[in-house]
Amino acid sequence: MNYFKGELEINKIKIKNKRNLVSSTFDANLIVIDFNFKSLFSNLVILNNVTILDPKFYFEIKDIKQELNKKKSTNKLNLAGSVSKENLPKIYPQKKKDKNFLILTLEIKNSKAVIKYPKNVEDLKIDLSEIIFKKVGNAGKKNNNNFQHYKDVMNLILSDIFFKIPDYDLRNLIKKIYKIN
Repeated sequence: MNYFKGELEINKIKIKNKRNLVSSTFDANLIVIDFNFKSLFSNLVILNNVTILDPKFYFEIKDIKQELNKKKSTNKLNLAGSVSKENLPKIYPQKKKDKNFLILTLEIKNSKAVIKYPKNVEDLKIDLSEIIFKKVGNAGKKNNNNFQHYKDVMNLILSDIFFKIPDYDLRNLIKKIYKIN
């Protein structure tokens, strides 16, 4: 990291997953970030360019019958009229200071998706499109600037994955489980 030049390189990043069979949810060989140093001290951190090289997105699709049986058995355990903690909306504490970010150019190169699902012993590996996004952030529209929200970017990446799945049955399973129209 070089603060004054506004450069950051992250090698071999891996985000682990504790709950599922898939050991990680994301990894990448290299992330290169060119940022505006002065913006670190403002309410809007500006990243001029973020390049993610060789990222892999990992997904585990569980058996729908097994998931439905789990839901039925947990519903039988709940008493009538009781409210489950899972059904209550999460309440977040009030933010003291709002810190937003804006990525002027986000490049994702040589990305892949790896999907583990009940029908196949081997994981399904999908090559994804090389993508360049402009003005990605979490601040939305401010001062007549149009930002593309990072969640919308993730939805585009997930759509790229979904439409490249060659197994028609797997796509239908994903539609059922995640209620995709």
